[in-house]
Amino acid sequence: CYYSKQVSINQQMTLSDSQTSGGLLISIAPDQAEGYVSAFNAKSRIKAHIIGKMTKPSPKLVKII
Repeated sequence: CYYSKQVSINQQMTLSDSQTSGGLLISIAPDQAEGYVSAFNAKSRIKAHIIGKMTKPSPKLVKII
């Protein structure tokens, strides 16, 4: 995993900790994302948010900026 210099060591550890990183991310087509988040949030006490998007391919497996 590649982290930009803007991501602190504490943020890196949180993102890499199995207690906090499991099951937090899903991937949805851009044209369906808003509808999914609205439907999910209407039924769940845990609120979903759009936090990123897929971009061009990278030689890094995961790139967090």
